[in-house]
Amino acid sequence: PGPAAEPVAPPPVVAQGMVLTPKEREVLVLLARNLSNKEIGRAMQVGETTIKWHVKNLFAKLDAGTRKQVVQRARILGLIGPES
Repeated sequence: PGPAAEPVAPPPVVAQGMVLTPKEREVLVLLARNLSNKEIGRAMQVGETTIKWHVKNLFAKLDAGTRKQVVQRARILGLIGPES
């Protein structure tokens, strides 16, 4: 027999029942474009505090510590496309 195949790392664990709200998805797409909270708030016509709340929820739901990790994990999980 040939060499054993390298084990593939499982995708990141997503919180049980994790479902993104439509607003969280919208914030996620804008985060992927590297916009600031203020810029996202302007684009969505809501306050910066509201955006911070959505970002905090995304951190928790995607078990991420940085905005970059949120976007990376969302791409791995197919929540946003590679070019979002």
